[in-house]
Amino acid sequence: MRTKFFQAMDHMVLKAMELGLPDSFEASYAEAEPLDYYLEASEVRFGLEGRQWANLLATPADHHIPVTLRTPLGLVSSRLKLTPAQRSDAPIIFCHHGLGQRPFDFVGRYFVRPILTGEAHIISLQAPFHWRMRDPIQTGFSSLAHLHQMLAGSVVIMEALRQALPPAPLLTVGLSLGGIITLLHQGYYGGAAAVVPVCASPDMAQVLLDQAARFGRTLTIDP
Repeated sequence: MRTKFFQAMDHMVLKAMELGLPDSFEASYAEAEPLDYYLEASEVRFGLEGRQWANLLATPADHHIPVTLRTPLGLVSSRLKLTPAQRSDAPIIFCHHGLGQRPFDFVGRYFVRPILTGEAHIISLQAPFHWRMRDPIQTGFSSLAHLHQMLAGSVVIMEALRQALPPAPLLTVGLSLGGIITLLHQGYYGGAAAVVPVCASPDMAQVLLDQAARFGRTLTIDP
């Protein structure tokens, strides 16, 4: 009974996404640049306001950091939440949420923190186009360019963060969409000692095709 309940819930969520997917998405794929283009063209700025990463890691309080991305689609805002460990030289864990998941620090707060409180620096990332519940579908999937920018934005934030932080063992954890992003980051840039993608596939095109097929809809996008 429990399994059937969760299967029904998954079906409802996927159906809602399928019904909400803008028609513009399918029509846009022929004109979109490849993912690499958005990775190379996206520039990250952290709103540290004079603070230093080393000092934040050594200060025992949650830190909320705004992020600005300069992208081919214009300026895109995001944010981070940093929960320091008990010691400044502890390992670092990047946590990434699923599509439309709220709160954005869900993975860090409910998956990682209860197990590793104080043992590692936990940094939760918010993907582009995720400020409101409807943003991921209405904006993130408004075109293939926006989807590529959503993925690339999170990947380049992770890489800019990795380079900005003091050297330490790095673990990346992502749920669903977040798992895809952690795999993309490791594939393009590396640097993580371990990657934990939960309920995720590295083949985003196949995910879209499988979702459409589940509801009897044919997409004209080739994987």
